Amino acid sequence: MQFRPFDTLSEAFVRVRSRPPRTIYLILGLEGARYYVFFSQPDLGQLMNRLATQKVGINMEIEELKRLQPDDDHVLLPSQVAQRLAGFNANHNARRARTEGLTPHLLEQAQALGVQQDAGHAEMFMIESWRRCVDDFMMHRHRYPKRGEIFLSHTPCRTSDDQPSPAMLVDGRNYPTSCRAKLYTFFKANPGIRWKIWYELRFGSAEQLNDTELASDFPGIEIARMTPDVLHLI
Repeated sequence: MQFRPFDTLSEAFVRVRSRPPRTIYLILGLEGARYYVFFSQPDLGQLMNRLATQKVGINMEIEELKRLQPDDDHVLLPSQVAQRLAGFNANHNARRARTEGLTPHLLEQAQALGVQQDAGHAEMFMIESWRRCVDDFMMHRHRYPKRGEIFLSHTPCRTSDDQPSPAMLVDGRNYPTSCRAKLYTFFKANPGIRWKIWYELRFGSAEQLNDTELASDFPGIEIARMTPDVLHLI
């Protein structure tokens, strides 16, 4: 995975904005001096399903335009087709059925070509890259960091969520199922750093919690919704 530090939070959010909407991200900030961006990555099956959904949607728009304008034989880009069909919404069930039919074929082709996808949650990639982040920080500040902030698009997954992040082993340390549990283990492994978590949205089972309930679900950890001055950077 590409490793690129940033000097400011604003620069880190420029990187976030370069990705498609609704991309799940994590920004690690060390003392407000260095920032590191990580993204959740779908597994190959999920990736092919997204691709199939996109292709089916474009195909259904082209079919609809052909139905409305049968004599128009101009070559159009997908974006131009969408502009001519402003307000068109494909039948959800039909689109889903066609997507489910296409996905297995795309997955089979990807596997035959040896395509690999480094799947995982953003928190997992941050933990795996922690040593590189510390080395980079120390190269610039010549000491170990004392304060860390984690900016999340979504609150960490919990064991009560569907498909929480799997357990993993990093540098000889076991990180249990769910990103919530992994962060507790990670913070415990780095006791000399004061941590705070900022989040944009609540994820999964945490959606039903208010701010007070969410904070109580992370005892011993400072966690809060991003402040307006941070949210405007997104």
